[in-house]
Amino acid sequence: MFHGALDGSNASDIQSMLNLIDRVHFPKECLKPALDKGLIESHHPHPSSPSATNIYLTTMGDNKTPSEKPLLTDPPFYLPEFEESYRYIIDEYDVEPKEIGIFLPCAMRKPYSSSPSHQLIRMVISQVLDPDQYHIVVFGTCGIVPGELEEMYPYAHYKYMLGKCKDQLVLDDFLRIETDRVAGYLGKTRDLYRYRIAYCLGIFREAFIRGAEQAGVRIDLILPTKDVINMIVEQGDCAFQEGSLSMDDYLGELCEELVRFRNSHLKKE
Repeated sequence: MFHGALDGSNASDIQSMLNLIDRVHFPKECLKPALDKGLIESHHPHPSSPSATNIYLTTMGDNKTPSEKPLLTDPPFYLPEFEESYRYIIDEYDVEPKEIGIFLPCAMRKPYSSSPSHQLIRMVISQVLDPDQYHIVVFGTCGIVPGELEEMYPYAHYKYMLGKCKDQLVLDDFLRIETDRVAGYLGKTRDLYRYRIAYCLGIFREAFIRGAEQAGVRIDLILPTKDVINMIVEQGDCAFQEGSLSMDDYLGELCEELVRFRNSHLKKE
């Protein structure tokens, strides 16, 4: 999976990829020749630093702290708490300009960065890109939220899985509401990111594509590619039709395509 990305890469590129294999079960044989020759060495990456932001909004006149508030279990995209927080992000919050905005779907475990899937995805990203180059944004049933606000109420205080929903009216509502919210954020940050990369599947992916079209903002790279998605679907052994973003094939392609994107868009500047 990695060999295409390694073409033309230097030893530091290969070393960055090797750093992943102690935490992610990528096929190690693709890096074994360089390891055997002593060109690179295996070591554990530094653990991700926790979010420095721990703020919340009081909503609907309620002065309780987030820890005192009940866990929200209704579809979050209908709830006034999420609309109020979304409006705060769009109307008041100052997003720091970055070279790349990276858009990831929300996760069941909160805060999002603590979920196993996000830890794997973020590890891949951090091994290819410098932290100063990118800004992670989370979207999905939560709406859309800059990664550093993941602990802001209500983003760490709800539990809902859209994948279990069979009500087509609810799914249609989500797609409509999330398309508008993605469009609003992309419009707000139109001049704050030079490039935009999305890593998503299913209805989240559809909402992001529609939102970008509605805002008139270009997506520079969207992963996984259709070829890899189709391969996973054809295998047909996943709980969800398109599988999970933390699967080896998807993560391998993410790493490969990020290296290619970095080398073609960032290295020459």
